Amino acid sequence: MADERLDPIYSTYAAATHLKNEFALLGNWPLTLNAYNTGAGRIQKAMRELQTDDIEKVIREFKEPGYQFYSKNYYPEFLAALHVYENQMRYFGRLNLLSPLQYEVYSPNRSVNLPDLATLVDLDEETLKNMNPALSSDVLIGNKNLPAGYLVKVPPRMGTLLANAETMQREDAPAPTQWYVAQEGDTIESIAKTSNVPVALLEKINGLLANESLEAGTFIELPQREDLAQNTQGQVTAIP
Repeated sequence: MADERLDPIYSTYAAATHLKNEFALLGNWPLTLNAYNTGAGRIQKAMRELQTDDIEKVIREFKEPGYQFYSKNYYPEFLAALHVYENQMRYFGRLNLLSPLQYEVYSPNRSVNLPDLATLVDLDEETLKNMNPALSSDVLIGNKNLPAGYLVKVPPRMGTLLANAETMQREDAPAPTQWYVAQEGDTIESIAKTSNVPVALLEKINGLLANESLEAGTFIELPQREDLAQNTQGQVTAIP
């Protein structure tokens, strides 16, 4: 449905939240930035073994197979990049920064067909695609519905128009797609078990493997009842 790693705005928010949480755990920014690459658990282990919170001592003295050249140099490379940016005139001239994206956020109250709504307010697919690089082509062309609560970036003043269009949509629209929001530690197999649906069907409609670990917050599509009917030889399994 969406891969927010592809969206520079949402992925930046996610990275900032992650860094904030690791800073609360580790207590200083050099260690936090190093942990962003190698993991907070490994940095905590280094702090315990070396009895220090000094990043230089950790880089020089911590020995572990998982903490090698790339991990040791991650924080120094960050400092190098920061130095170059702050001295850009010396190295390559002033950067021509793009103007900030002007947008507002629309969040549907129920599962909706995004292109159907967009058509009602003259919002073209290309604009939606450019502003929301995380959204899959299936959502953008209407093969799959957008789940309730998902945040879609739209041009200024379009959010209210879309909300009004959502309210005015026909009551006889197709049954909305049902979604499950993954929690930490979830897999397709565990979701299939708790939702009482076939694992193979859940794999197929989401394009994921049964034992693949899911990131918290991932939207997982649950099968429609007609899909269940086709995959249970006439026995329709209720979705909780």
